[in-house]
Order: sequence, then structure tokens, then C-alpha cells
Amino acid sequence: MQDIRILFLDIDGTLIDGKRNRLTEPTRQALRALADDVCGPVNEDGVAAYCRAKGLL
Repeated sequence: MQDIRILFLDIDGTLIDGKRNRLTEPTRQALRALADDVCGPVNEDGVAAYCRAKGLL
């Protein structure tokens, strides 16, 4: 079985992992492309709002 990890990104691309690591722009682009492939077009405002509503941000 594949190990799948879910990353939560703040609206500015900061990785939410307890350390607030900054993602490089190429990493942000790659993650956005992956999310687009899996979920369809991703709107950062919508993702941030969803995460806030779930208490993740």
C-alpha cells in the first residue's frame, strides 16, 4: 500500500505542519498541479476558508 500524506497549505503557501515551513515556488506549483489533477482546479481562497471552517488553520 502506498503511503499517502496530506499537507495543509495556508493561503500564501506556508506548509501547516506545526513548524510553519515556507515552501519554495516550484514546490507550490507542483502541489497545485497535483491538486488540480486530483480535485480539479483549486482556488486558494476556497481551500483556506475550508481549512479555517474545519479548525485546521
